[in-house]
Amino acid sequence: QMDSVEFFWPQLCHVHMQMLPPRDTEEMIRVELMEDFLLTVATRYSVHLALALVWGCTADLEESLGASNCNPLSRRRRFAVLRFVSELESLLFDFDGGWGGGGVSLHGMLSPPQRQAALLKDAVSLLQLRRRFGSHYLTRSVRLDKLRAEALESIGGDGSPSPADGGAAVRARIARNA
Repeated sequence: QMDSVEFFWPQLCHVHMQMLPPRDTEEMIRVELMEDFLLTVATRYSVHLALALVWGCTADLEESLGASNCNPLSRRRRFAVLRFVSELESLLFDFDGGWGGGGVSLHGMLSPPQRQAALLKDAVSLLQLRRRFGSHYLTRSVRLDKLRAEALESIGGDGSPSPADGGAAVRARIARNA
């Protein structure tokens, strides 16, 4: 079935770009589901499709940055595309918190100052928290899987030894494997 998805990938990416920025809650839910699908396919099934997705988003950003008179809707779309590319980068390269910052794929095209980057990272963390407890997601969502794994890791439920019992747990594991 990946051949079918790959055949329609440019159209799916175009539909996603046309959906941005969402104007109300219903549109936001549709955008979230579309982005969830794109992120899941790109990160789990095809690096080729992930590259095509990044290139399409980068081209859109470059085009919007080249426009001298930019209306507010175009600016909001630009930031939505930047957020999406940063999230894709975060999932591809396993950055924490869902914020890749765009440094890898966007080559500093839009590099915010350190204070703005911290604010953006906090906003994305809040968005990720809402996504984790939201009612709309795909059943095989790579985004939701990563959020659950990060939550387990933060409470120490990832199976790794905690610092308090680190040595004993490692020795027990070695003994079991011997």
